Amino acid sequence: MRVQLWDLAGRQPLTPRLVGHRRTVDAVATTVVDGLPVAVTGSNFDGRLRVWDLLTGRQLGEALLGHHRRVGALATVIAPDGTPLALSGSDDSTVRAWHLRTLQPFGPPPPFPYRVTALSPTPSGDLLVAFGEELALLRLQQPLS
Repeated sequence: MRVQLWDLAGRQPLTPRLVGHRRTVDAVATTVVDGLPVAVTGSNFDGRLRVWDLLTGRQLGEALLGHHRRVGALATVIAPDGTPLALSGSDDSTVRAWHLRTLQPFGPPPPFPYRVTALSPTPSGDLLVAFGEELALLRLQQPLS
């Protein structure tokens, strides 16, 4: 499947379509990594995440692997030590963290009893996780390095 970036004021595409996922993209989040605007997209088909350079439309590195089912929730945060992270929630009932500078996973994923349906960073830098009919607050207080 393809993701298209748009200039909303001019109603024109900004870059070539972002091509890489095999089926629908169910989640997207954006951030800036070392001055570069990036997007992270999550797939319905294979649980893969892809990181994109928003200036050129090119994929950065290889697909991020780890989830075994649909990725339906994404968020980005800056960890207390300044590390930009992508956080992905999946129908496999996990939340995974990814270093966006190295494109490597960070730590084991915390399991949840139900599929993760939404993620939202809080003003304090923590992460609100929706799963089933519940909410959990994940605290990112300690440095990650």
